[in-house]
Order: sequence, then C-alpha cells, then structure tokens
Amino acid sequence: MHTPRSLVILAGQTGGCVVDSTLRSVVEDVRLGIRVIVGQERLDTEISWVATSEHEDPTRYLNGGEILLTTGMRFRERREFGGYVERLAKVGVVGIGFGLGPSHDEVPVELVEACRRWDLVLLEIASPTPFIAVTKAVADVIAERDHAVEARDNRIREALTRAALRGGADALVAALAEQGGGWAALLSPVGVVRTVAPRAAVDRLADVADVLARTRDSGTFASASVIANGERIEVLPLGGRSRHLGTLVVGGMPDDRGPRDRVGAIAAEVLGFELELEATRTLAERRRLDALVMILDNHLLPPEQMTVLFGGPLASGRIAVAVIHVPKPEIDAIRSDVEAYRSNVLVARYKSRLAMFMSERHLDAEAIERTLVHASRHSVGIAVARGIGDAEQALKQADRAATAAAATSMGVLEVGSRVGPTYSALLVAADDGDIAASIFAPIEVADGERAGDLCRTLIAWLGLNGHVETASDLLGVHRHTLRSRVRRIERLLGKMLSDPTARAELWFAALQRYPQLSEQATDRLRNCPTGSVREV
Repeated sequence: MHTPRSLVILAGQTGGCVVDSTLRSVVEDVRLGIRVIVGQERLDTEISWVATSEHEDPTRYLNGGEILLTTGMRFRERREFGGYVERLAKVGVVGIGFGLGPSHDEVPVELVEACRRWDLVLLEIASPTPFIAVTKAVADVIAERDHAVEARDNRIREALTRAALRGGADALVAALAEQGGGWAALLSPVGVVRTVAPRAAVDRLADVADVLARTRDSGTFASASVIANGERIEVLPLGGRSRHLGTLVVGGMPDDRGPRDRVGAIAAEVLGFELELEATRTLAERRRLDALVMILDNHLLPPEQMTVLFGGPLASGRIAVAVIHVPKPEIDAIRSDVEAYRSNVLVARYKSRLAMFMSERHLDAEAIERTLVHASRHSVGIAVARGIGDAEQALKQADRAATAAAATSMGVLEVGSRVGPTYSALLVAADDGDIAASIFAPIEVADGERAGDLCRTLIAWLGLNGHVETASDLLGVHRHTLRSRVRRIERLLGKMLSDPTARAELWFAALQRYPQLSEQATDRLRNCPTGSVREV
C-alpha cells in the first residue's frame, strides 16, 4: 500500500514547523533587552499570555501560565515580596517581569530571594522597554505558534484523508501506524477488532481492555488515556454521542505530551467522517441485499436476473447459505461484525433473522461456529445450493437447520454435512416433545419413572447398534439381563426391534426425550468396533 510522503510529519519529524512559545522565545528577543535574574534553567516553560498588574494580590485576574509584569510601586515594605511571590507561584504564574525605572532602579534583593525560594522565573526589564512591547512580542509568538500548529494539523488531516480516499478506514489506520512510529487499532461499535496495524500489536489492546469494557458497559463513550509499559495509549470514540461508530486506539506515544498529541484526535476526526460515509454506503448496500433476499424468497424474478443482481462471487458456482437466529435488538450489531470479519460474504435480513451468502469455497463452518456460536451463542443453519436458481430452497433449508440447531443445542447444523446429524436433528426439532413422550409412555409406566432401567436399556441398545456386549458393559448388567429387557420392551411396545423403521422411530424419539442418554451411547459407539444390529 502506498503511503503519502506527507505523512512523515506523523512521526514527530516536525523540524521547526511548530514555533517555540516559551519564556526563552521572549528572553531571546534582543529588541526587548530582557535579562534573566532567576530561573535560567526554566526558560523552556510554555507561556499562555502576559498580564500587567500593580496589585499586591492580582491572583483573581490570572489563569496560570502567564508572565506577570509589574514595577513594584505598591510595595512600600520590601519584606512583602515573599507573600506576593508565593501567591503568584500557587496560582501558576510562570515568571515575573520586573520593570526598572518608576519605583526601583534595580530588582529588589527580597524579590530575588523569594523567586528562588518558589522556583519562579524572574526577568529584569530595562526602563527603555515599555510593557506593551513585551505584550506585543508574546502575542506575536503565540499567534505564530498557533498558526504553525494549525498548518501542521491541516497537513496531517490532508495526509490521513488522502490515505482514507485510497483505501478506506483500514488504509488510514495502517498509514497512521506506519508513519506514526507506533501502532493503531480500529474496533467495531461492539468492541470487535476490525483492523490493527501492525498485526503484532493486537496483544497491546490488553492494556486498555478494562477501559474499553467500562465504556462499552456504561454506554458513555468518552476519550481516555492510559500509561502502560512506558507509552501512552489513547482511546478515542468515533462518531457522536447518539451514533457510536467504533473506537480508535492509538499507542506508541511518549509519556510526556508533545507535538504528537493532536495526531490521534485528528485521525479520530478523519476516521469518524470516513466511517459516516462508509455507514451511508453500507446502509444503501444493506437495503439492496435485503430487497434481493425478499425477491429471492418470493420468486419475483427468474434465476438469470437474480444472478445478475447478486453478481460478484455468487454469479457462478455453488453457493453456501447460512441463516443465523439472532435476537432482534442484536441484529444490526451482529451484522456489522460479520460484514467486518468476512469481506467475501453478503449479509442480509431474512424475516427476523440474518442470512449469509458466500461461494462454497469460502464456507468455513468451524470459523462460523467459533465466532457466532461459541463467542455470541447464536444458532446457525447452513445449506449449499448449486447456484442462484437453488438458493431459495437452500435458504429455507438453512432456516430449518438453524431452528433445529437451537432446539438441540448443536450450535451449527449443516444440511447434508458429513460430520454430525442433519435429518435426525430436523425431525427432533419438529417435535415439541409430545410425540416422543407418547412413544416412550409404555416403557416409562413399566419403569415407574422417567429414565428407568428399561428406558436406559433401550437407548443404550439402539445407540450402540445392537452391540450386546458393549451395551451390557455400558449399563453394568449381564448380557442375558440385557436380552431379557429387550424382549420385554418389544412386548410393551408391540414392535420388533429387528424392524429398521421401528428402531429409527425409537431413536429419534430418544434424541428428543433423552438427549443426554443418547449422547452417552453414541460417544461409546465411537470408541468401540462398530457392531451390526443383532437378533436377541
């Protein structure tokens, strides 16, 4: 990816583009003829303004950061300078400019000692220099500094905007990290990492995990700064209070605040605007896809036209369709996460659910299970169509599979999968429990309870394919006892267990009525040689 050359400014290589607005810049102005009496080592202190006052206590008129100019005419007793300097130091004045001439021919010793005691810079201003000249000099320096900072910020903003125009939000984050000398990450509104640069920096997000969790849980998205491992990490919300678009995390900044302070804020400003545009484009695309799925579901256009409208990776070849059962309040957030996570997947609303369309070669059922089932606890059904012409049928199959996955706690159910049940799960999901209960009723009456000896025997025998030895071992009974129980079950049900239809019906009922016992039997079957159904 090409990075604009002008982005080198992000690395702090400002090279004098930011004007010095410290005490030194005023002292070194030869036109003013200022001499440093106390505080030569503190001349790099920033100044905010110049104030002139002959009050004995001017603190009520000061904000801090000023140079205070005075001639000392109100001080009849020189010992009063001690309290005067103390009050100024406590209010945040950075220096005193003492004018010679009207009241004093030289700087009072008591004032010098007080400034040393309170670490306050003391400047001597010769009588030919009017105070207004000092004020104008400071005003010029501050104006020049502000202009230089604004020009620098505009160059940063222009460079980041250019990066965003070339490659969107991801390119902006990459450029910010590459030329900023640190790292940056963009998180979705619900906290999922969308992009991080460099990739290795993803582990650094652990340093701000608590901050991110607190702001997400409270719903109050505000900027935060964290010092970790000798660097400052900025957490910057994107968007307004009523529309949270995500979070920008910028790291690798020095502890002390300097010229790079504005880089993160400017990046958040540009990124917020880019995400707003992206959201607008996304909304239009979402509405298009939602309309296409509605047209597909209602057979409003022939397959040839649907193929053209879907386009892209779905124009040819087999198509995988996944339906996600998502609570209505979470639909938009989950949709955003899926869209950010898988760029080659089309996501649309389907009734009150979400549907994903992708080329079969991009189908990763394990990844879907990790991200949507284990992490978010949603149920997903998957089906594969030969093309757009069969996509409507696959959509309905995937929806039924998602319903079955939710009913059987399977998480992900793929129609026709070589791994795990499909048809049996669909049948079990279609029964609300009444049918299975009626099938098992004669056995439960004979047992006098649910999951009694006869029920356990039947489920173990069915789940182990009629393997007498293994079923006996699982139940902890002799094989003759097992055979005797099986014959009694056949009499109670009026069915022969050698009939494959009877066995299938009983097994589906067991999956609905006793899912844990059924799972125990099938787990045991996987760990022993496969046996055939045996006559008993």
